[in-house]
Amino acid sequence: MPKVSEILSDSTKYPDATEWTLPDGSKTTVGEMRADMKSAFVPAGDMTRSQQKAADERRQLEQNYQVELYKAQQTAEAFKQQLAAKGKTADTTDDLDTYIADPTFGPMARKLKAALDRTDAMQKSLDEQKQQMANYEQTWWLDRHAQVIRRIQSTDPEMKEQSKVNDFLAYAKQNNFSNLDTAYSLYTRDRDIERAKDVAAKEAYERAKQELGAPKVPTGANQTGSTTTPLTQVPTSLDDAENLAKADPEIARLMDAVA
Repeated sequence: MPKVSEILSDSTKYPDATEWTLPDGSKTTVGEMRADMKSAFVPAGDMTRSQQKAADERRQLEQNYQVELYKAQQTAEAFKQQLAAKGKTADTTDDLDTYIADPTFGPMARKLKAALDRTDAMQKSLDEQKQQMANYEQTWWLDRHAQVIRRIQSTDPEMKEQSKVNDFLAYAKQNNFSNLDTAYSLYTRDRDIERAKDVAAKEAYERAKQELGAPKVPTGANQTGSTTTPLTQVPTSLDDAENLAKADPEIARLMDAVA
């Protein structure tokens, strides 16, 4: 069974006219899904403004960070040269702390530590801003598509877990799906196929066990009738069934007669 990515990428084997059934039972085509993938989510005005504002703030913060980082690098180089002139070194911040109170190296050491603290704080702010924007975007997505997600959850219990919803939305955004029904159909297709295979295999196995569990064997001298002889042990394979059948005295007698 081909994967979704193979179907969408192989237009020769799977032309645009190929039909596809969505979870709600409606029909679409592979061509429409390909077009859907090319159409990125177009957020509403408030989301666009929020993204633009966050992008401007982040750009300014990154510029300030680069300036402070350059200053810290210059200060670190000057400090190393000062130490080298006296035959000393400071390769880590722990080494730097040993010079903070030194009358000769203290002023430069404190200046460098302050510069490093500023860059660390700015890097932390950049990371926090990135996470806040990600959380805001995720919340906005959940609000915008709440109705579709609730409908999906009503038929797929696994999607009631928040982690599953987050993974699904990440998949939809990553692949630029503007239709969550289409995204869900593709997201769960391979999973459902594998589960269907497992269920079919288990059902076939159980059916075979039931059929092998009570074989019809010949009985009586004239061998004209047959009856069902229950087995005390249920076979788990054809070989087991054969061995159990051979253990039946009547079958053993018949086999000896044939031999």
